[in-house]
Amino acid sequence: MADRNFYLRFIGLVNAFQKDAGIDAIDSTSLRLLEVITQSHAAGNPLKVTDAMALGQIASPATMHRKIEALKTQGYIATEFQGENRRAQYLVPSKQGLNYLDALGQALLQAAK
Repeated sequence: MADRNFYLRFIGLVNAFQKDAGIDAIDSTSLRLLEVITQSHAAGNPLKVTDAMALGQIASPATMHRKIEALKTQGYIATEFQGENRRAQYLVPSKQGLNYLDALGQALLQAAK
């Protein structure tokens, strides 16, 4: 299967998953942010909100703030405090966010068949 066809099959499966699950598609900037938040959390080093806003390779700080708020509103991420420090908020993927990424992984595996 040509690489392009593999990718197009993957996108089709993702779109079908989103439609079947009745969820709105996550835009590419929000998806990239969710990926970074999840990777950092899985590595045991969750991102502080301020660190996420400084990810200039993804988007401007203002855009990152809007995307963080949108992902929280949609239920894909949450904020939490760690230890005694109540000033720093950390971004963590929610169960819904992890389920979304699991579904993307399943779509990728299906596309590879």
